[in-house]
Amino acid sequence: MLKNYENSLKNDELSLKLRKSDRTLYATGVGCFGFAIWSLIRLILSVYTEFDGLKAWISNGLEEFIQETAKTANGPLEAEVLEAIYFGSLFVVGLVFLTIFLLALLFQVYIGICACKEATGKKKKYLYILFAFILFAFYSLNSAGYAREISHMIYGLNLDAMGINEMEGTAKLLVDLVDNALDEFASLLLSLTSAVIALELIVNAIRVKVLRKKLAGGIVNEH
Repeated sequence: MLKNYENSLKNDELSLKLRKSDRTLYATGVGCFGFAIWSLIRLILSVYTEFDGLKAWISNGLEEFIQETAKTANGPLEAEVLEAIYFGSLFVVGLVFLTIFLLALLFQVYIGICACKEATGKKKKYLYILFAFILFAFYSLNSAGYAREISHMIYGLNLDAMGINEMEGTAKLLVDLVDNALDEFASLLLSLTSAVIALELIVNAIRVKVLRKKLAGGIVNEH
């Protein structure tokens, strides 16, 4: 505590740059942590609003599997077996998605906590910066994907893949296009924001480490 207070009184150029980078690094760490919490809330809302669609998707996949199994078994499966397969598949798919999501959530939380600790003077290894690079690459690719989907909508490409039926009439087509466009723009904005936060975190984390090494080596530039 005393050491941090003493460092805050230094007004040489490197100390001022370090304090500025520390503040930015802390803010990006909190931002990374905040986006992780928002991702959790978003997942819960998505599952709640699209649960019927998820069940239909799993059911369609199961129908194909059951048909192939019936051919192999030379006859239809019993109702109890079909029910067991259905609920077992729901459980497995849900468990896989939940595990992947929790790992991704912990990944972001770890990056955010390490950045905040680094900003408050607790030295951390470079591992979280490497993870932040991975996070930046993921959100950049994600943003490119959303931008491509928006471009396809503008030019009327792959509408069937987006669940838009061109045969339902002009009014319904426009409503579906606007609805999907708003979703894609919102997702694009979130991905771009996350990518920028990750990039700012990387830049300031490296800058903080470099400036601390310079200060530890006695390199000071007074105003």
